[in-house]
Amino acid sequence: MIYIMMVIHMLLKKAGKMKGKFILPLMLLMIFAGCSLFNFGLKLNTTHLDIPPNAGFIMSPSSGYITVIDTKGDSVVGRQEVAIRRGGKLENICDFLIHNGLLFVTLHDRQAFEKGSDVLRILDPVSGKVEESNVGWAPNGIFPVGENLAFVSTNLICYSDHNCYNYIYNLNTRKVIDTIAFEDALVDFAVSYGDTIIMDVKYIKADSASEYFVLYSKESGSIIATHIPLVDDDYANCAVIEGNNLYVGCTNHIAVFSLPDLTLKKEIYIPNNEEYHDNKNILFTHNKLYTTYFATGGYRKINIIDADTEEWIKAIDFPEGGARAIDYSLSLDKLFVASDTGGRIYKIDPNSDEIIDTINTIENGAFTVIHIKDEN
Repeated sequence: MIYIMMVIHMLLKKAGKMKGKFILPLMLLMIFAGCSLFNFGLKLNTTHLDIPPNAGFIMSPSSGYITVIDTKGDSVVGRQEVAIRRGGKLENICDFLIHNGLLFVTLHDRQAFEKGSDVLRILDPVSGKVEESNVGWAPNGIFPVGENLAFVSTNLICYSDHNCYNYIYNLNTRKVIDTIAFEDALVDFAVSYGDTIIMDVKYIKADSASEYFVLYSKESGSIIATHIPLVDDDYANCAVIEGNNLYVGCTNHIAVFSLPDLTLKKEIYIPNNEEYHDNKNILFTHNKLYTTYFATGGYRKINIIDADTEEWIKAIDFPEGGARAIDYSLSLDKLFVASDTGGRIYKIDPNSDEIIDTINTIENGAFTVIHIKDEN
């Protein structure tokens, strides 16, 4: 800051010695440079927020805001804007994760129908300060894959080489440390198991589609296995690892794989889902699996699977608006579920699997991602 002020002072002294016609352009140049240096150009509606020790952060792409809640006090703390309207069109934010108190948000495109953005938008939810970090074309999903590492996926295939590019990103240095490209293929999720990143890769051709696991070694920085079969006649959407099991949320069922060899142990089918709604999130706690769904056709349930018996045991019914995103607070021993419409967050006791409270917000669109920050 001191250095910048010294430069401005020096330019002003020089401007005083110039002819008048040069002073205005110089001043305009200084103003634009200052805006760039201080990141004024983003024009985001952010503010200082007093974030409680137990907090939740919930994304609404349709509004461009992340809502902050007090998970212990069951109240709304405030909102921070992370997407901008440009020419009446809202930027497309897709996903985020929390690292060292900062929110790393994937900015897929800066305006609808553009070729795509190439940045993560980084929000300090306390101060409201926003920065940007370059990753690669059209970041979509962001997944924690080890200490200080994230896997950033894209869902656009380049016309020039038919590749879809994905990135291993260091959250501390804010640098891409490796790029992983798949020809005519998209990555839906990535999870970490020891040194290995397990990716779900969908290969898309004009007349067919197929899906496999691909394994990447963080130590060697290379692909170590490809085309490991996933499930037949179905598609995977999300996954969670518990112990030596990988639980994959598919359409109408959960596939259980043994680790590290990724052999299919069992497929757990969900009753009363005749429309075959796709899993959106899967979460493990209290020796149970909780699954949420993309809300289609009025399906408003979280299904619960017993991890010991690997069988469906029950479902939690939700009011209109359904249940789309889910996370767990270890310090409070509660689940928090974000609705697909209506701007509600439900608090659930995982011991009884009952809704015990509802937090209402001013949002009307879908909450697509929720992350809980526990008290240290």
